[in-house]
Amino acid sequence: NLIYSQVGYMLPKFNINQQYRLMPYVAYTFKDLQAVDEASHQIDIGTNVLLNGHNAKISAQYSRRPLYFERDQSFLIGDYKGELIIQFHLFL
Repeated sequence: NLIYSQVGYMLPKFNINQQYRLMPYVAYTFKDLQAVDEASHQIDIGTNVLLNGHNAKISAQYSRRPLYFERDQSFLIGDYKGELIIQFHLFL
């Protein structure tokens, strides 16, 4: 079982020449997998920067991911670690 939810909001144009826009977002994932003995909760927080309308986009996201370990032939969550993802998209 997996439940994923995401919400974001496009902020109004705010710079002088109206060339870029910000869209912050937050996402939540609940995973209850058969191979893992306990469920996990994950949170992602990020923002998209849309450049020149929607011709290019820079995204930055921070995620909290579980680290799994095996004990007695079962998998458990040992800890959570942070992950930073930065992406650039160019639309042709």
